[in-house]
Amino acid sequence: MARHLKRAVELGLEAITIEGGLIAPEQVQSIAAAARDAKLAASYDVPKGLTLPDEISRYFRIGQGIWRDYARIDVPTTTIRA
Repeated sequence: MARHLKRAVELGLEAITIEGGLIAPEQVQSIAAAARDAKLAASYDVPKGLTLPDEISRYFRIGQGIWRDYARIDVPTTTIRA
């Protein structure tokens, strides 16, 4: 098993692969374990009537759309914007 997959399994996060060192696995685990309550949602400026999981799902879908457009480019560069 690849090292990063082993680490993800140890964290109990089957859908997340830890690659590189941008966010430490311990920080990812801390984020995943945080209580998703109104106080936490307020700290992220979640609009009233929405929950933190709603916003996470929304931004994930936005990211998927941007990536889909980027993947269609013949010669992608870091300067191309969606």
